[in-house]
Amino acid sequence: MDSIVDDLRRKINEGEKEEEMLQKALKQEKKENMDEFEVVNNALETLGFSSNLKYGAKAKLRKICSRFLRLSYLLDFMSTEALSNIYLLSI
Repeated sequence: MDSIVDDLRRKINEGEKEEEMLQKALKQEKKENMDEFEVVNNALETLGFSSNLKYGAKAKLRKICSRFLRLSYLLDFMSTEALSNIYLLSI
């Protein structure tokens, strides 16, 4: 599981670095005095991703997380059923 998350983190962060370099170049060209703010997402930073992921990267992460969640629900259901069968058969 850790290797999958590390691989996903590496792929997403590499794409983000390229986009950040492009954005910095565009900002240097504009040089406008506009008030900008940055949305900080602590959950993404805790997982090792940059806090300002683009929509495509967030969609990939959401898709993988939802697949993992469905798998964990299935495993939880199967283990609960197995434990209940063991309990009922032991009585």
